[in-house]
Amino acid sequence: MRKSVVHFQSPMGWLRIEGHGSMLSRIEFVDEPTRDDDDHNLHRILHALALFFNGNATTLDVPMHLDGTHFQQTVWEELMRIPFAKTVSYEDVARQLGDIKLTRAVASAIAKNPIAILIPCHRVIGKDGTYVGYSGGVQRKRWLLDFEHQYVQLSLL
Repeated sequence: MRKSVVHFQSPMGWLRIEGHGSMLSRIEFVDEPTRDDDDHNLHRILHALALFFNGNATTLDVPMHLDGTHFQQTVWEELMRIPFAKTVSYEDVARQLGDIKLTRAVASAIAKNPIAILIPCHRVIGKDGTYVGYSGGVQRKRWLLDFEHQYVQLSLL
């Protein structure tokens, strides 16, 4: 499968989006865009991100190709079950997987999440409620959670 890259200007800065064919394989924060491939297969993903950041979507259903161990993929699947605008702790995720002793392994798997925002690791916070550990920086984690909470409050009006 052919690998392609496009960039998206989000309210938090540039996102580098990588795909294999029409499958999303990576979203990461970057300081500046580099060369894009002219790949129409990723336009669906760009459209989904635009809907999300415009406040028109709480879930994004795009095909993903995830490289990771079985355990990492299990953790990432669990993250996708966290409701929009809700937060859980690393310990909560480990408990959902059946063993609280997995908390550190869960944190490690979350740190390797290849698809920022769509696999919502930003919704995982410290046990004491602090915003910790986000590859895009804690300020982006805070922005995403504030954005989601604002969206939910507006939709309740």
